[in-house]
Amino acid sequence: MPCMLSKPGRRNIRAGKKELAKLVEHAQDRKAQGWYISKGDFTSDALSYAIEQGVYVSDEAGLQELKKGTLKIGQIENFYH
Repeated sequence: MPCMLSKPGRRNIRAGKKELAKLVEHAQDRKAQGWYISKGDFTSDALSYAIEQGVYVSDEAGLQELKKGTLKIGQIENFYH
């Protein structure tokens, strides 16, 4: 699963469609599912694009939920819907 992290030092900066499009390209090249992890948040355009392209997205809070085991992998698709 290709995974892309937001750049270090970009905390609280919203990831946009442009960043997700790079991940989608890499995932499609590898015939894989993409997952974008951001220390900040996502723009509404980025979330819409992620839904359209079937890309998983997580922010820092979502990762903490995964770590604690309170958010299961199967719920990720609906996490931002």
